Amino acid sequence: MLQYQDVWTGSGYRRQIQGCTLQIVLQPTDSQHNTAALQLHNYCSFFGHDGPVVIGRGCHNIWRPYGSASRGTKALAALEVFSLDKPRETFISIFARDPNNRQYLPGEVVVYGQGEMAVCLDSSETAIPLVVYSVSDPVMVDFPAHVAGGTLGNKHLGFNLCNPIYALVGVLGQWTRMRMDVAQLMNNPAHYQWCMQLEGRLRLLEEDINDYRLLCYSQAKLDGVKVSVDNDALAVARRNVVTYLRSFVGNDAYTEGERELATSHFVEIGLFERPPPPPPQHNIQGQIAWYQAQNRMS
Repeated sequence: MLQYQDVWTGSGYRRQIQGCTLQIVLQPTDSQHNTAALQLHNYCSFFGHDGPVVIGRGCHNIWRPYGSASRGTKALAALEVFSLDKPRETFISIFARDPNNRQYLPGEVVVYGQGEMAVCLDSSETAIPLVVYSVSDPVMVDFPAHVAGGTLGNKHLGFNLCNPIYALVGVLGQWTRMRMDVAQLMNNPAHYQWCMQLEGRLRLLEEDINDYRLLCYSQAKLDGVKVSVDNDALAVARRNVVTYLRSFVGNDAYTEGERELATSHFVEIGLFERPPPPPPQHNIQGQIAWYQAQNRMS
């Protein structure tokens, strides 16, 4: 695989591939991201395949172009997509090319380095990073790929875009799995550097969870877009929500407030159900009714 180096241009970093004129923008704009998503979808269609589903931070920026609380969109690092019907290796074998053997097609995929990918823009010498996930990736095993395509996402701006609730479910799954990996690696000095990289990625995922949670809450509250709390297809997602809520460690007023706010949001979205209140004291009939409700008895 061709090697590369990252170079500061004065306005941002660009990745230069050895022996190649292609330059990869490492901090793409929202416009570049959306253009790459559209052109990648059309490029996949050229091969007779449907384009992958756009997920991640770029997906949130599309759904909420002014950012959370109108603070602007978060910085992007890549076009993140999920391949529903083929693992990453198969995706590379079908669509990806060596950078020096390009056909200069919009949306063309190149592979270099240790399997890194990029999407070429507008038949030019500019590309942005591409990250392709699939169900074969350990951090994506909780992604709701089993949900019907029309429910999971829909075509927006000319490409397949994940619906916010399922994008939230996917980010929660990534965060949960990666958190488990960090817990296993942190006590091994040999994996210290790798652990630090994962912790940085975890912080970004926590930001994305918060942004998606606010977006999904507003859609649920204003438009009634929510999921059923007893939907068996999202049982794993509900367990991940519990793990996330337990991560608010501390008894101070701020932490308690943040935990309660997050809980109320997930309740409104339909990904969490509050436990029933404790049984009434000194009320035998009330305790019997509470016990029956807890154990689904009549």
